[in-house]
Parts: sequence; C-alpha cells; structure tokens
Amino acid sequence: MKKILLGLLLAFIFIGGPSYWYYINYSTTPYYTKINQPGKRHYDTVDGNENKKLYSYEYQLDSFDHEGNLKKVTFNSFGDRELRKNAYLKIKLNSKKGVMSWEEIQENELPQKASEQLK
Repeated sequence: MKKILLGLLLAFIFIGGPSYWYYINYSTTPYYTKINQPGKRHYDTVDGNENKKLYSYEYQLDSFDHEGNLKKVTFNSFGDRELRKNAYLKIKLNSKKGVMSWEEIQENELPQKASEQLK
C-alpha cells in the first residue's frame, strides 16, 4: 500500500509540476480592443549598430475581456507599419508575461459585453 501511495505521489509531482509550470507560463486570456489612436514609433538597434534599426509601433490601449472588464494593455506592432485605424484586435494576455500574441478580428467576432465597451 505504501508503494502505491509513493508511486501516486511521485506521478503527481512529475506530471503535475510541469503541467502547472506550463499553465502559469503559457496560458492566456483573450482581451479585445480597438485601434483608436496612433502608435508611438520607436526602434531597437541590431547588435548595437545605430545604422541598423528595427522599427515598430507601441500601443497602449484599453482592452476588455468577454465579461467587459477593463485592462490597460501595452503591445507592439510587427515591423515598421502602423496598425489599421479602427481595427478590432483579439489580444492573448498571459498574467505573468503580458501580451503573447494579437490578431485582427471582425466586429461581429467580439463578445457582446466587450463590443458594448468598445463602441
């Protein structure tokens, strides 16, 4: 009986531990926002070389979850291109790492409570 309990305990530790770590580091909550202001253009250098700059735009926007709860979110665009004005975005937010990804969606894909807050 002790061997069975010890085996179950070890299985819980070796399976449950990594699963919990993965959940904390990679699980996301969807938030929804609308691009209603221009992004701030900034750059990073490549290997400290001022002649090689990688530009992106930073956005700080109000976002809402499916229940309509507000959260201020900061994220960057990809490349030297601003996001389309009045576009709706679905942002995948991790509580530990921040914004993991975002994608443009259509207005009819918004949850109702988030849609009410964004209009």
